[in-house]
Amino acid sequence: MIDLGRLKKADLGRRVVYRDGWGAVQEGELSSWNDRYVFVKFKGPDGVACEPRNVEFAVPAEAPAKG
Repeated sequence: MIDLGRLKKADLGRRVVYRDGWGAVQEGELSSWNDRYVFVKFKGPDGVACEPRNVEFAVPAEAPAKG
């Protein structure tokens, strides 16, 4: 699940995985978001509105280095 409150500009363009709840899985790219939806580019040039609970990052963000 993507937390809308934690998204930042650096997340734009990150690879995401969409799961529809019925078994279908699609990979895409985070193109934008608003206060209700994340928008994911799948095959075309436009982002598709998706419920944040159905989308997760394909690769977790790297944690800051400790030191």
